[in-house]
Amino acid sequence: PPVLTASVLDLWNWRFKVGHAKGEFVPWKVECISTMTGTDAEVMFHMLPCAMQNAAGPLIIRVFQADILLQDRRDKELAQLLTDLAALFARFRELFEHVDSLVDSQVF
Repeated sequence: PPVLTASVLDLWNWRFKVGHAKGEFVPWKVECISTMTGTDAEVMFHMLPCAMQNAAGPLIIRVFQADILLQDRRDKELAQLLTDLAALFARFRELFEHVDSLVDSQVF
């Protein structure tokens, strides 16, 4: 199943490159622990969605609580959640803009 594949190949199959452990979680600062082809294209193919999931992580619980914010009319908190989601989608776009330069479709 795709979820099991993603969890094995992406979520648990990375480490920071030497010297980047305290840095931002972006694909070019992490590497796969195990690959099938050993190519940079494969690493980036897996690390781009991993970086996107890492960026989304802090918002997951808040998204699942959005209905409570609506029911309780907590408009300021809901507005902040929507603002944070918009920023997250902008971050996704920033990360995904690197696909063509990082993932060579002829290689992987």
